[in-house]
Amino acid sequence: MPTRYQVSAPRTLAFGPYDEPALGPGQVRVRTRMSGIKQGTEMALYTGATPFREAEFDREWRAFVPRDAAQPFYPVSLGSWAVGEVVELGPGANRFKPGDLVHGSMLHQPSNVLAEADLFALAPSLPAEGALFTDPALFALAAVHDAQVKVGDKVAVFGCGVLGLLAAQIARLQGAIQVISVDVIESRLALARGMGVDQTLNPRECDAGLEIKRLLAARAWTPRSSSAAPGKALQAARPLHQAASSPAPATTRRADRARARRRMASQSAPDDQLDAGLGQFAALPSHVDAPARARDRRRAARSRPPDLAAHGHSPFWVCRRRGRLCLARHAAGRGHENNPGLPMIKQSFCFPNFRQAGQPLQPLFEAARAIGYPAVELWQRDENDARFVDVVAAARAAGLVISSMCGHYALKDGMNKRANHARIAAELRESINLAADLGIPGLICFSGNVNPGQTDEDAREACAECLRGVAPLAEARGVSLNLELLNSKVNHPGYQADRTAWGIDVCKRVGSPAAKVLYDIYHMQIMEGDVIRTMRENLAWIGHLHTAGNPGRRDFADPDLPQEMNYRGIARALSAAGYTGYLGHEFAPLGDPIAALRAAFVE
Repeated sequence: MPTRYQVSAPRTLAFGPYDEPALGPGQVRVRTRMSGIKQGTEMALYTGATPFREAEFDREWRAFVPRDAAQPFYPVSLGSWAVGEVVELGPGANRFKPGDLVHGSMLHQPSNVLAEADLFALAPSLPAEGALFTDPALFALAAVHDAQVKVGDKVAVFGCGVLGLLAAQIARLQGAIQVISVDVIESRLALARGMGVDQTLNPRECDAGLEIKRLLAARAWTPRSSSAAPGKALQAARPLHQAASSPAPATTRRADRARARRRMASQSAPDDQLDAGLGQFAALPSHVDAPARARDRRRAARSRPPDLAAHGHSPFWVCRRRGRLCLARHAAGRGHENNPGLPMIKQSFCFPNFRQAGQPLQPLFEAARAIGYPAVELWQRDENDARFVDVVAAARAAGLVISSMCGHYALKDGMNKRANHARIAAELRESINLAADLGIPGLICFSGNVNPGQTDEDAREACAECLRGVAPLAEARGVSLNLELLNSKVNHPGYQADRTAWGIDVCKRVGSPAAKVLYDIYHMQIMEGDVIRTMRENLAWIGHLHTAGNPGRRDFADPDLPQEMNYRGIARALSAAGYTGYLGHEFAPLGDPIAALRAAFVE
């Protein structure tokens, strides 16, 4: 008779026998290959510290209620998420066949009998070890969904354990334009930085609550204490408003309440949300339909504290709905006044075009942030008299993210020449690591000008070869390699990546999600036109966007200039299509740069 791990009594492990049951309709038998340990839950069962000894969690009430004292709690079997091989099918089971690899919630035992509907096929590209993280990923995903993180939001995640690190990455995928991670363990903060968060805060070194308020540029609250004690970090971010849909656990002791909250965080996700989460984790929805978004706004407006609403402040709160992860969120900038169902497109600006000679960076960046810009971008790391370190410091001080920079040199002498590959690959690797450390989501790459004697086909393959060599690093560090599309008709004679199809073909040959195109709307209007349709049809391949008025590459919002594109209409079309990247303004203003930035800001 097979045996399985059991806790027969607190702090007493044993092997307990179990029967191999016959298969019922729709069930399958799975032979375990690898089983993951859920440390917090299973250690609590082992030590006896689990609240389940004395209470049961009622999903309907979302609270712990007393257990039937006549029913002993121990012995209890251990288990979490496991990977196994289907070895037998029950009547009517047809989703899998014997030999298929699957993963799901299973006990630590040689085989499990489960409903096939509760199992998920193991993707060929997903190693078994990675599949074991599906369980924590589900709850991180549910937390981000529960916090209703939307495109353009700013998010603070408290705690950089597995769940916190996953939640930070998912929030970014969900459309957050700024992600802040808070923890007292420096090695965890380093991991968070390597995974692409914009800022990390250690409450032992700063007043985390006050720093978050500064970073998010929310003025609705001022902390009472400037203490940097770790325990004050969460206190500093207590909600101004707390959703009323979370009844408190029916426990009285402080320790029980703490355990109950932790347990609710891992047990309260609705089954249908978890099922949907598994299917959508690899491709998170970046937007929701307009009626749902309008409904969310109405609910947020009703829940806003009256004293804040009266003064026009956006609320800053810690979302604790259903006791899940502590996520602080703040709507960034302004919304579509004329399109309340659409999220505002994220916008940045290329500061070399807007910085006047001798002008310090800080006033420009602060003025842009006041207008509503969440990000700034640059071309080369050192722009004339602006050192890269100065740009980074000024951007951070103003609360701006750096959204893009060039990954290698040079525009005309690029990746289509194989003699350049070693140099460009070294430059890109350095830039990828730098961008990941600073939270810069994308790097600009260049095909180079047409080389005499080289065929168009060979040039595409040469660019793909160069990108393939660095794509694994970029993918691992969460940085996009954006091949810029430029016009060869007016501004860049001889440039090779001058058509959308050309750039996307290179990305397809690379075969990595890190390979994208920088679709410059101004340049492609000159070469192809039909920009909205082209972007909609190729949205998955677009990592960044640039704007400028055509003709002239000047202000596109100046009514006195002859311009042939409606960027507000373009931005709304992109928002409706679900674009979550940045729209970077790259025109040369004719007049006052700040006035031009203000006029160009698309609401």
